[in-house]
Amino acid sequence: MGSVFDFDRIPDQRQSCNACMMGCYRNASMLMHAAVAATDAARALADGKIGAAVSTLFRRSVAQSLWALIEETPKMRRWARRRKQIGPNPGSVASDPPASESAGA
Repeated sequence: MGSVFDFDRIPDQRQSCNACMMGCYRNASMLMHAAVAATDAARALADGKIGAAVSTLFRRSVAQSLWALIEETPKMRRWARRRKQIGPNPGSVASDPPASESAGA
Protein backbone atom coordinates (compact mmCIF):
# COMPACT_ATOMS: atom_id res chain seq x y z
CA MET A 1 0.00 0.00 0.00
CA GLY A 2 2.68 2.52 0.95
CA SER A 3 3.26 5.20 3.50
CA VAL A 4 0.51 7.49 4.78
CA PHE A 5 2.82 10.36 3.83
CA ASP A 6 2.29 9.42 0.18
CA PHE A 7 -1.50 10.00 0.31
CA ASP A 8 -1.17 13.55 -0.98
CA ARG A 9 0.35 12.17 -4.21
CA ILE A 10 -2.22 9.38 -4.65
CA PRO A 11 -5.30 10.51 -6.60
CA ASP A 12 -8.63 10.43 -4.75
CA GLN A 13 -10.82 7.47 -5.55
CA ARG A 14 -14.49 8.25 -4.91
CA GLN A 15 -16.09 4.95 -5.90
CA SER A 16 -16.73 2.44 -3.17
CA CYS A 17 -14.23 -0.33 -2.69
CA ASN A 18 -15.58 -3.84 -2.23
CA ALA A 19 -12.26 -5.67 -2.42
CA CYS A 20 -12.59 -6.91 1.16
CA MET A 21 -14.99 -6.91 4.09
CA MET A 22 -13.17 -4.16 6.00
CA GLY A 23 -13.94 -0.47 5.94
CA CYS A 24 -10.82 1.44 5.02
CA TYR A 25 -9.38 4.83 4.23
CA ARG A 26 -10.96 4.86 0.76
CA ASN A 27 -14.46 5.37 2.17
CA ALA A 28 -14.78 8.84 3.63
CA SER A 29 -16.08 8.85 7.18
CA MET A 30 -19.26 10.69 8.05
CA LEU A 31 -17.18 13.51 9.50
CA MET A 32 -15.51 14.10 6.14
CA HIS A 33 -18.53 14.48 3.83
CA ALA A 34 -18.86 18.23 4.44
CA ALA A 35 -15.15 18.84 3.82
CA VAL A 36 -15.20 16.79 0.62
CA ALA A 37 -18.34 18.62 -0.55
CA ALA A 38 -16.73 22.01 0.18
CA THR A 39 -13.73 21.02 -1.94
CA ASP A 40 -16.00 19.82 -4.76
CA ALA A 41 -18.04 23.04 -4.55
CA ALA A 42 -14.89 25.17 -4.72
CA ARG A 43 -13.75 23.27 -7.82
CA ALA A 44 -17.20 23.72 -9.39
CA LEU A 45 -17.10 27.47 -8.65
CA ALA A 46 -13.63 27.70 -10.18
CA ASP A 47 -15.08 26.10 -13.33
CA GLY A 48 -17.98 28.59 -13.30
CA LYS A 49 -20.59 25.97 -12.40
CA ILE A 50 -22.51 27.86 -9.71
CA GLY A 51 -25.54 25.55 -9.74
CA ALA A 52 -23.37 22.47 -9.29
CA ALA A 53 -21.52 24.12 -6.40
CA VAL A 54 -24.74 25.01 -4.60
CA SER A 55 -26.29 21.58 -5.13
CA THR A 56 -23.10 19.93 -3.86
CA LEU A 57 -23.27 21.87 -0.59
CA PHE A 58 -26.96 21.15 -0.01
CA ARG A 59 -26.82 17.35 -0.22
CA ARG A 60 -28.34 15.34 2.60
CA SER A 61 -24.97 13.70 3.32
CA VAL A 62 -23.42 17.13 3.93
CA ALA A 63 -26.09 18.01 6.49
CA GLN A 64 -25.62 14.64 8.18
CA SER A 65 -21.86 15.16 8.20
CA LEU A 66 -22.17 18.58 9.82
CA TRP A 67 -24.57 17.18 12.41
CA ALA A 68 -22.18 14.31 13.18
CA LEU A 69 -19.34 16.81 13.56
CA ILE A 70 -21.42 18.89 15.98
CA GLU A 71 -22.27 15.78 17.99
CA GLU A 72 -18.65 14.53 18.08
CA THR A 73 -16.92 17.85 18.80
CA PRO A 74 -17.20 17.58 22.63
CA LYS A 75 -15.73 14.06 22.52
CA MET A 76 -12.86 15.17 20.28
CA ARG A 77 -12.11 18.10 22.61
CA ARG A 78 -12.02 15.76 25.62
CA TRP A 79 -9.61 13.44 23.80
CA ALA A 80 -7.42 16.38 22.82
CA ARG A 81 -7.30 17.67 26.41
CA ARG A 82 -6.56 14.19 27.75
CA ARG A 83 -3.83 13.67 25.18
CA LYS A 84 -2.31 17.04 26.05
CA GLN A 85 -2.28 16.11 29.76
CA ILE A 86 -0.87 12.61 29.23
CA GLY A 87 1.48 13.44 26.36
CA PRO A 88 2.02 11.52 23.13
CA ASN A 89 1.84 7.76 23.22
CA PRO A 90 5.43 6.49 23.08
CA GLY A 91 4.30 3.35 21.24
CA SER A 92 2.65 5.34 18.46
CA VAL A 93 5.85 5.97 16.48
CA ALA A 94 6.22 3.26 13.86
CA SER A 95 10.03 3.38 13.89
CA ASP A 96 10.24 2.51 17.60
CA PRO A 97 10.09 -1.22 18.33
CA PRO A 98 7.46 -2.37 20.82
CA ALA A 99 8.68 -2.80 24.39
CA SER A 100 8.52 -6.61 24.13
CA GLU A 101 10.91 -6.61 21.13
CA SER A 102 13.39 -4.14 22.59
CA ALA A 103 13.57 -6.07 25.91
CA GLY A 104 14.72 -9.22 24.13
CA ALA A 105 17.46 -7.50 22.10
